[in-house]
Amino acid sequence: MILASRIPKPTSIAFQALLSAVTGPIFRSSLSAATLRRNRLQSFPTTFRPLSCHSHCRLVVTTCASSVSSSSSTSSPATQRETTSSLKHQITELSERKAARKLYNLLAEAEEAEDPLNRPDSSAYRSAIRSQLRLKRPDLALDLYRLRRKAQQARPDIVSCDVPLISSLLRMTLRDDLKRKDRSTAFEMLLEDLRHDCAYIANNREENRERLSQVMAVLLSAVKSLLESGEANAIPQLIEMARGVAEGGKNAAVEIGLYNTAIRMLGKNKMLESVFEVLDMVRLAQVKPDNETFEFLANAAVRQVRFVKGAVSMDTLPEPLGAEVAFVGRSNVGKSSLVNMICNRKALAYVSGRPGKTQQFNYFLVNERSPETQFYLVDLPGVGYAKVPIPVKEEWLRFMRQYLKHRTSLRIVFHLIDGRHGALADDEQLMQEIAGYGKGLQYVLVLTKMDKADKQRAKRSVMDKTRAALVRNGCSPDIPIVLTSASSRLGRDDMWRHMQGALRSLGSK
Repeated sequence: MILASRIPKPTSIAFQALLSAVTGPIFRSSLSAATLRRNRLQSFPTTFRPLSCHSHCRLVVTTCASSVSSSSSTSSPATQRETTSSLKHQITELSERKAARKLYNLLAEAEEAEDPLNRPDSSAYRSAIRSQLRLKRPDLALDLYRLRRKAQQARPDIVSCDVPLISSLLRMTLRDDLKRKDRSTAFEMLLEDLRHDCAYIANNREENRERLSQVMAVLLSAVKSLLESGEANAIPQLIEMARGVAEGGKNAAVEIGLYNTAIRMLGKNKMLESVFEVLDMVRLAQVKPDNETFEFLANAAVRQVRFVKGAVSMDTLPEPLGAEVAFVGRSNVGKSSLVNMICNRKALAYVSGRPGKTQQFNYFLVNERSPETQFYLVDLPGVGYAKVPIPVKEEWLRFMRQYLKHRTSLRIVFHLIDGRHGALADDEQLMQEIAGYGKGLQYVLVLTKMDKADKQRAKRSVMDKTRAALVRNGCSPDIPIVLTSASSRLGRDDMWRHMQGALRSLGSK
């Protein structure tokens, strides 16, 4: 009681009562000095921290003064920071001791604190949940996440958007041997929260632009996890979330390898529409595709290819099936080489240096074992300087007109023109035929062998002349023109971009 005698007696009765309330529990305690010090640190604000035994008097007076001046018992922001720091320290300590259950109890008890400022904040929950994941306690990680979710109802500010954490829990839920009912419930809860957070970020892209790429990387990784675990039914939802984030453009860009992995796995699972969605994300983010991008895309869209038949008249065409993608152009313009490039095959269509080698409508059935994605790829005979009799060429032209006008399954026609020479008389005749007989068809002009047109000015000149030829022959000036090269694979992405419109329509007509 020596310490108590050092405290000057206050004249105010109210002050005495307050002083007694504060000092009584301390000086009457039989705990050791170390325990006293620890209890004070846990129970009082930073102004209570003793520097030495001689500072107790000053400590009590400071406490009393601050108590008298305070109009409420709510902790200060400084106290909240100290509480959070102390809580994180205890989380780290328990995690290092692998005390998973005590770690859960720590946050559960802290959540019951009377003062909201002394309860765990979002970062404390995040740290504790990740610790439980490292300790391989998915059950406790989910329990903590539910606790945080419940806290959000009373304290909306506790949880900021946390897509990476939700994704980690989602992957853990898919891998862990939880009971089927528990796994299903947790999966739906996490998916709902992920959708909510992604929608918030997508609707507030400007203020979240620094987070867009991180969120995109998380979502693409989640696509991989879902497919590996057999939860393909949730993929469309995940792709929709990623598409919303991708609208952020360059800010949502990630390395091309993440997009490629998603394309490859979606292709393996025969999810062609989702493959094209990911390709759209690559374009929106202005990320440059690489060879793997289109290799995986071709493998996804063209899983099996079989030559069906060569048709020489409308009567000999195969039965309509899904969609048809046709390639037409002058002889030796490079149709067969381009088809092989697009489909990532070496000998899908016959390649020859002799003009006129393709002398029939060659039909290739794509994805024979997948009825929902089947389509025909048609390599049409060349016209122009093919070394065949004039009557044969006239028969080809007659057949072409009937095909363009009456083949209901035909979706798109790629008209190939030699980029070194531009549109010649035979090309202009084809433009007239398509303008007259191919109404309603998607029509794309393809300039081939553009790797041999070295100068940019020469390329621009060819494009200008080609567009002028389109207008001159009754076609819209807005017809798309694609520059390609089978040897350098130039234009493969643009070709697939136009093809995907036709393939997306499978089953819709």
